[in-house]
Amino acid sequence: SLALVAPFIGFVLIQPDLGNALSLSAIWFGMTIVSGFKLSNFFVLAIVAVVLGSLFFELLAPYQKDRLSTFINPNRDPLGTGYNIIQAKIAVGSGKIFGRGFARGPQSQLNFLPEAESDFIFASISEQLGFVGAALIISLFTWIIVKVINISEGRDRYSQLLTTGIASFLIIQFLVNVGMNLGLMPVTGITFPLVSYGGSSLLSTLFLLGLVYSVKLH
Repeated sequence: SLALVAPFIGFVLIQPDLGNALSLSAIWFGMTIVSGFKLSNFFVLAIVAVVLGSLFFELLAPYQKDRLSTFINPNRDPLGTGYNIIQAKIAVGSGKIFGRGFARGPQSQLNFLPEAESDFIFASISEQLGFVGAALIISLFTWIIVKVINISEGRDRYSQLLTTGIASFLIIQFLVNVGMNLGLMPVTGITFPLVSYGGSSLLSTLFLLGLVYSVKLH
């Protein structure tokens, strides 16, 4: 199955679109685990991933390579490639417990925080609504994921694989978006499903949730 999926992931990666390549990889991995993939074989897969990753690294655009280097040390270029991560962490930290107030906060309102409505929406929410607001967003999204996974229980094999793939797709977007806002993952253009601004992201997410409800109904 990896041999079938890998070419499509490779085509997306050389666009270059690292975010969606990760999303497609997550869909395959989640469905493979449910299909009976033995964790003992995970180490073999990890070795293959490292080898392929080193090869694909050379295919990345220069700005993507800079993002990976900046992730390790954002202060290496604080006004260049490290700017986004630094500003996002400042926004998250300045929100404290209850935030600075809705539509308030220098980082998001004065445009210090880049792409505050999409890629760095979580940092913007954290600044305005604080830890409480950020925790509420995470809790609501986690509830959606749990509902999607629960719907797959007791269904036929096809339905289980479909819902697992959708859940994996949503989870990887959530982890990457929140992770890069907290400085825990490299910056890549990937949205926070149902939260980030963007018509195509919203439509695709609602389409996938529609498939999940189709499984529930039929």
